Amino acid sequence: MSPSLRLALIALPLLAGTSLAWAQTSTQQPGQQAPRQHPAQHVDDQASKPGSLPDQNAKQEPSAKNKPDTHPAPGVFVDGALAVPGAPAESQTRPAKFSAANDAQDKIPIMARGPQLTVEQKKLIADALRQAPSSTQAGEAAPATELPATVELQEWPSGLVDQVPAVRGTKYVRVADRIMIVQPPNRIVVGEIAQ
Repeated sequence: MSPSLRLALIALPLLAGTSLAWAQTSTQQPGQQAPRQHPAQHVDDQASKPGSLPDQNAKQEPSAKNKPDTHPAPGVFVDGALAVPGAPAESQTRPAKFSAANDAQDKIPIMARGPQLTVEQKKLIADALRQAPSSTQAGEAAPATELPATVELQEWPSGLVDQVPAVRGTKYVRVADRIMIVQPPNRIVVGEIAQ
């Protein structure tokens, strides 16, 4: 940056402040100083004027005598849910203290949040894999855990991925009473379906 440009940028605010101060003082008569008034004096002057409130003498705020509003204005949100016509009763933005479903979802580790399956889709998968062989090597596999390299990941049966597209790109491991949905690249369990 050139020195003259830098000097111009520094001088600009100084000149603006000086011209503003000059404009404020130019409305006064020469040699006259603006009277300063303490804020409390201003309130006392207002209270002594005719038509002011009789009990208001600057000893307390005028708003302190107002009765509190017992009926607050309706807001857009009520208990964290949208209170507008057509809004869903349950949404992911509702705080956990108002929504049991969101509270349960908050307790699931992020790595365990796999495909979002409906109850019907889970039943369809459980029925399709009822006869599939179970793995004894999976051990105590749970969502958000990494399966050992010795556990063989199974491909979904043909046609099941077309019926449940959310599982595309994943594989499964069947344990005694559950079906574990696994991300193949890192072998992380991202969901489970009870049988």
